[in-house]
Amino acid sequence: ALAALSCSFQVFWYKRWILRMCSEAYSPDDLDNRAKHISNHCVQSSSPDYGKYEAGNELFPEDMQRYMTTLYGAQKAVEHIQGVERQMQRIVWHTTSAVREGAGATNYDAFQLLGYDFMIDEDMKVWLLEVNGSPACAESMINKLATDMKEILIDPMFPPRKCSSDHFSDALVSPRSENVFVPIDADIVHV
Repeated sequence: ALAALSCSFQVFWYKRWILRMCSEAYSPDDLDNRAKHISNHCVQSSSPDYGKYEAGNELFPEDMQRYMTTLYGAQKAVEHIQGVERQMQRIVWHTTSAVREGAGATNYDAFQLLGYDFMIDEDMKVWLLEVNGSPACAESMINKLATDMKEILIDPMFPPRKCSSDHFSDALVSPRSENVFVPIDADIVHV
């Protein structure tokens, strides 16, 4: 999952998160086979079964919803996914709050994209594994993520201006996209 901390210490959640999948079925009896229990991209990409079940061993929220619908029905699947996402957002809020309080800065002229690695257990409880300050993401997300980061994190610090050069036409200026970053509100902690 991705989140961002803006220059004003506002926390944003990136709605398009990734589930990294293992190439082989988990087995507690075969812990030496890393492809069965470590979903890390670097570990999985060396497996002969890498990408056999899903491209890049990656699923997205809509894929999870389709799968969970087959297990629990549509309504319960939506409830499970919303519950998982709320738990992830709560964890993001708490970890960024700890950083914000520790920084003590009032004039933060930067932003940070953070990558959160979570594990979801069989009871749909979310566990934080680590937070990355230089996260990787699915290749299919890079262009949209870059556009969204510019609009949410950079434009407020350096507002775009009309180009005075005649080397670029106005037609090349891209319209604002529907942003996938959404602010995380402090109320998430109390839900």
